[in-house]
Amino acid sequence: MDILENSELQDISTRMNNAMSQLKKADSEGDTQKATEIANDYRFMEDLYARRQNELTIANNEEKDRSLQWLASSPSAEELSSIGTQESFAKAGTDVPAEAAVGAVKRAVSSLKSDEDIRSNLAFAYDLPKDQIDTKSGLTGTHRWNLSLHPTPESKLEYLQKTYGQENITPVNISGSPSFLVRIGNNSVLADELGTSFSDVTADLLGELPVLAGNIAGGMIAGRIGKGTGASPVAAGSAIGGLVAGTAQDVAARALSGLPIDPVEI
Repeated sequence: MDILENSELQDISTRMNNAMSQLKKADSEGDTQKATEIANDYRFMEDLYARRQNELTIANNEEKDRSLQWLASSPSAEELSSIGTQESFAKAGTDVPAEAAVGAVKRAVSSLKSDEDIRSNLAFAYDLPKDQIDTKSGLTGTHRWNLSLHPTPESKLEYLQKTYGQENITPVNISGSPSFLVRIGNNSVLADELGTSFSDVTADLLGELPVLAGNIAGGMIAGRIGKGTGASPVAAGSAIGGLVAGTAQDVAARALSGLPIDPVEI
């Protein structure tokens, strides 16, 4: 919201302009007493304008903070249970819903907030026209695919800034999940769109495959790692496999995207 468009401020501003015109006229006519009275009125209105503008700025910033908090807020246990449980995912045919269905889970969580409310809060929090916020289309298949290969929000941000320009990327938080608004033409497109598309699901799952493969490979050597340590061999092997695959995934993604590779990451 543009504070300067506030009707109260506009009214005070109009009165100040009129007072200034009257002050100039009084000065030109040599009416010192009238000029002094008008000058005092002008200073009063000037002070009133500044105080009211400050009050509106504080209120506007507080409202923006509330919008950001609402956007980032996590769903309640009751809301999450409406999506599904570990048991329901297992019955559907997968024992690793957190990895294998990460995209679907994210979209399901986001769907607990209406698209209308999300666009309204994004528009208010980031001073954007609501009708130019697109939460449905997402990025094109190629860019969506490339984005899914980057395992961290930092590397995703770097990829998007390199692809679309730093000035066109705004990091946002939807239900505790980092995402990005990407300025494309006149629209601000949510990189992880709300809803499901074939390219979105495909990209999400392919982005998870290296980590899943690493977990499987880690599990194959779990017996060697866990013997005599008291630790869960499967957990230990999967953790190492996931770490190796995740690092390889990040390095590969940066190479494919033309981003610099940090030797420390290897």
